[in-house]
Amino acid sequence: EREPYPAVPHKRLLRTRRAGTLAEVGAWELRDARLAALLESHALAHGLDPRAAPANAAVLPYMEYAFGVWY
Repeated sequence: EREPYPAVPHKRLLRTRRAGTLAEVGAWELRDARLAALLESHALAHGLDPRAAPANAAVLPYMEYAFGVWY
């Protein structure tokens, strides 16, 4: 019988280096300076420095889009 959920072969799925700041996330994932600036603009609007903001601040634009902004 075939395995319904076969294991994924090891193809370096995990990264050895993690992004520490929001600016690093923009540089690694987006690779376009304009898109990285757009991502960083959300942090700047919240008063965060993208070079010092933690990488989990990349969730802010998604939260605003998905759930709206509550003040």
